[in-house]
Amino acid sequence: MTKKKYRKLPRSPLRGLLSEVLPYELPLPFDNRSLYKFLRTLRFEWTTANAFRVKSNRLQAGDLLQLRELFSSGLGPSRSEDGWTHFTVSKMPFSQHHPYKYVIQRNDGRPRYLAVPHPQSMVELTRFIDDYADSILYYCTRSPFSVRHPAKVARIAIRKDKMFDRKADHEEVLVEQYDLEYEYSRSYFTYEQFNGIHRLYNSAQFRACERKYPYLWRLDVSKCFDSIYTHTVSWVTNGIRPSKTGSATKGTFGDSFDKLFQNTNYRETSGILIGPEASRIFAEVILQEVDVLTSRDLEDSQKQLRAGIDYEIMRYVDDYFVFVTKQEYGDLIQDVLSKNLALYKLHINDQKTFGYETPLSSEMSVAKHRINKNLDRLMTYETAREVSAPSAKFFFPVDTAILEYKSTLLDTSLEHGELANWYLYRIFDHVRRACKKYAAFDQWLTEQSDSNGLKTKTRVNMAQFLIACIDTALFAYSGAPSTSHSMKLTQIVTLAYDTLKQSGFTRLEMSTFRDKIRRELMAQLRTAREEKSFGIHTQNLIDCLTYIDFGLSDQEIKEILESRGITFDNLDGLSVLVLLRSCGDRSDSVWARSNLLAQAKCLVEKGCTDPEHETERTILRLSIPHCSWLEVQEVRTATGYTQAQIRDLRSSAACTFFDWKIDDAYYRRLSLKSSQVVY
Repeated sequence: MTKKKYRKLPRSPLRGLLSEVLPYELPLPFDNRSLYKFLRTLRFEWTTANAFRVKSNRLQAGDLLQLRELFSSGLGPSRSEDGWTHFTVSKMPFSQHHPYKYVIQRNDGRPRYLAVPHPQSMVELTRFIDDYADSILYYCTRSPFSVRHPAKVARIAIRKDKMFDRKADHEEVLVEQYDLEYEYSRSYFTYEQFNGIHRLYNSAQFRACERKYPYLWRLDVSKCFDSIYTHTVSWVTNGIRPSKTGSATKGTFGDSFDKLFQNTNYRETSGILIGPEASRIFAEVILQEVDVLTSRDLEDSQKQLRAGIDYEIMRYVDDYFVFVTKQEYGDLIQDVLSKNLALYKLHINDQKTFGYETPLSSEMSVAKHRINKNLDRLMTYETAREVSAPSAKFFFPVDTAILEYKSTLLDTSLEHGELANWYLYRIFDHVRRACKKYAAFDQWLTEQSDSNGLKTKTRVNMAQFLIACIDTALFAYSGAPSTSHSMKLTQIVTLAYDTLKQSGFTRLEMSTFRDKIRRELMAQLRTAREEKSFGIHTQNLIDCLTYIDFGLSDQEIKEILESRGITFDNLDGLSVLVLLRSCGDRSDSVWARSNLLAQAKCLVEKGCTDPEHETERTILRLSIPHCSWLEVQEVRTATGYTQAQIRDLRSSAACTFFDWKIDDAYYRRLSLKSSQVVY
């Protein structure tokens, strides 16, 4: 067997920008890829705690403008030396910024408040993670209970011939390293043991505990990230008394981590940003200490509980699963855990504390089994590559599928939000397999003589199958709109669209398919939602429609706003960017584009005086100038840049947080993003 050859990629100190500092729950075009690319292009390097340098021959006027916007705490005068341009940054190493906070809708319909750090904070977080990677790993690998924690710095290696496996018209043979790092690096660290709570539930380890222990307690740290007191990370690393009483801890790992997280959250010591992976690392350091203390206390307790014999504890971020041989042990463990959490100002959520007898036979496990069984039975995608009698059948009875989904909901007494996530995942899995089988069969037919008739018949059959899958997915989504569900729905829609488009469907056939998708997605978007602005789930559907069918008209945007009882004045920065992309350069979106730019101007101006909007202002001023279909005057009105500055920005490397041209690799980017989900 031939040994596969791999080529290791050198690690960039900036790599954390791609994975550690943004929430997962953001519209697809919003990411740090351009920021990473921009800094790498300039050969950005930190030289001291408050200074950096870039290559002089790569620094243009537009680049300097973007650096000043990025480091909004202030750049001092530059100096040139040996081909490098050096800058000092004011208020470093920990600059104080207010993050951009926004709301998403969970699967159960409840709101969740997330935060995007200021771009300068992103760069500082990335530097800290790279500088203190060894310390992070030490303090995150002490717990006997944690089943999701950083284990080592991730290495990136690619097959040497990987780039030649792609279609030449889709990918360039020579790919820049930042593209490779983005594609192959899901996180700065590798994680043990489970990077996804569903993987824990379905693991052999979890099932073994169910068989071994008759009782299970499910515990949750109450509002964990909102409740974390930032000073406690120093208490863990330096000790509580030294951290409180002396200056000897100043500048240590724990003290620096504390100050960094305070300043990313506008000097707030109570609560940390929710969403970024860096915040989960911060919490993990504290919770690992709680785990160590709890393990020690249980062993030293009067009952002398033995791990692996009397009990087993698994902690996934802030969720505890406690398996015990006796119910009284569960009570004891809860008391000990509560005591140790309280040392760090954290508490168990009594309302989310549940006890079970094992093995579990929950409504959810029954529902998942029924869904799997029903979809496997109803989904048909079969092909036969026999030259004498080739055949293909793609079929999915949408009415029957919806009735069985309703029946599962009623029989298990589950809510839409509890079931839709798994249902959408299973539909997508079937669609993915069906598309792969169809593409292979279609390619085989192309190579056969006299196959045009069957090719056309199969194409129509496949289109009907995909539409049935999308109709069923839309039904499940409509009962529980959420960010997670919208991601799965858009995966189904875009995969279906790309499959048909790449399989030689005629312009008329594609137009018919797009019209169907437009009607269905617009029906969802017109449905009244209680949203002061657009939720991420709404933005995901809008952006999917932009990819599928060239965006929205003035009338459609007006209808979506009116159904929610809001106006352009209620839109936040993310909504403005997503809708601007949907308007494009369409002649029937001039009114909406004008109003969106006016709202962008309002948000930019607010950011000058109101700290709550400073991050929003920076993101808009870095992103809008690089929207190619906006006229210079439109950009000038929205951002406040002069015409000369806009020309400089557009002729330099882009440092935008919004990928206006994401359509070039939409489904691939969607797949990469979906692989990064934590819950």
